[in-house]
Amino acid sequence: MAASPAFSVRIATTRDAPAIAEQYAGLHADQWEGGGSPPRADHEPDWRAEVETALADPATRVFVAEAAGTLIGTARIEFAERPYYRIADVRRVYVVPEWRERGVATELMRVAEDAARAGGAREARLTAVTENRRAIGFYAKRGYGDFAVRMRKRL
Repeated sequence: MAASPAFSVRIATTRDAPAIAEQYAGLHADQWEGGGSPPRADHEPDWRAEVETALADPATRVFVAEAAGTLIGTARIEFAERPYYRIADVRRVYVVPEWRERGVATELMRVAEDAARAGGAREARLTAVTENRRAIGFYAKRGYGDFAVRMRKRL
């Protein structure tokens, strides 16, 4: 798909599921960096099942960034039909800490957005945890902006 001298981005395969699941767990912990209330300790999703479901879903595309045979990042898009057009929901964008600030997330997003366009999506949407200022800044630089407010109440 895409490459730099140090890493490449490609569509994920079922062989990638264990490494992607590990990255999803890292994303889950990382998104609370800088403050906020992390998820309850008794709530750890079944990341492997989520990855396998995504890889099997024809409306989903999972991408991985790889360097020297090691997965260093992931991103996925999920297509959804709206009354008048198709959207692509960008999800699970993550880069392992030692590869951040090296263009990996930018390339993952470029590939995901290209796939969204090719799949007929008229817009891409994503959700970022409010406390994850780094991610929000990254997405804003890529042209993403507010269009709704999603709120929660812990029970």
